[in-house]
Amino acid sequence: MKQISLYYDDECPFCKEYSKYIELRKKYDVQVLNARESIEKIKTFREKGFDINDGMIVEVDGDIYQGADAAKLLDECISKDKIIDKVISFFVKIPGFKQVIYPVVLVVRRIVLKISGRDPDIKY
Repeated sequence: MKQISLYYDDECPFCKEYSKYIELRKKYDVQVLNARESIEKIKTFREKGFDINDGMIVEVDGDIYQGADAAKLLDECISKDKIIDKVISFFVKIPGFKQVIYPVVLVVRRIVLKISGRDPDIKY
């Protein structure tokens, strides 16, 4: 069974809901971790060129994926039983997801966190 570790911002409502919806646990050994509580690991990702403030990070058997690449990987792993799975999968598969849609999601995330009085950046 593959080990998947998903690091996300628990203060971000989009990230939080996305991490809840993922039904990977049926097929994989999954850890869903709040990046704000995993600072030492986040620092090691930073040393390897991955900044959590640029999007969620997924580690699978030592391989690291971030942002849109992480979303695409997770999309490949989940079953598409629920309507929300199908909707998210549709968006992930749109050409330009990585170049256009995911960056827009990151901007909206920052705005929502600022409006709600939360710091959009994870300090480490």
